[in-house]
Amino acid sequence: MKNNHIKNLKVVGASFCLGAVLLTSCTGHTELSISNNSIVYDFEKNTVKGTIDYENLIDYVRVVELKIGEEKKPFLLIKKVSNTFGKEDIIEYFDFKSGAAIFKYYQNDEGEMTWVRGENIMIVEEHELTSYLLKENFIQKKYKAEEIIQFYEDKILPTLEENDKELVK
Repeated sequence: MKNNHIKNLKVVGASFCLGAVLLTSCTGHTELSISNNSIVYDFEKNTVKGTIDYENLIDYVRVVELKIGEEKKPFLLIKKVSNTFGKEDIIEYFDFKSGAAIFKYYQNDEGEMTWVRGENIMIVEEHELTSYLLKENFIQKKYKAEEIIQFYEDKILPTLEENDKELVK
């Protein structure tokens, strides 16, 4: 049974990579707009560049625990919500590190969802990144994309993994 979950995680990982390749087209890079900021993913150089304002971190960047099968894994995601003429919202999640599209669904006023991508992945928990920044006293007006990724990997991810180990005991 455990092998199926590992296979599921491999499939999700492969789909992230495929999503990144599809996003890049033939150029080897893609740009993800976040309000008045943008992040550029260069897949040939394996770099992430750009800046993001603190206010946009509040609105768009999330630490999300995803569940695939029985496996849970934390991710740093960008959440974008847009409206289609007042009838329904389009909700999209992108991986902050790769720019790969993870989820996309439409949600109407009654809360009904129509999935476009990611219907087999469940969101377990979702938190604003800024709560972690406040806790670590790392507040700035603007952040480089690389700083956000480094902060997530150095300060947030170890605590999330530590909490998972405590829950298993």
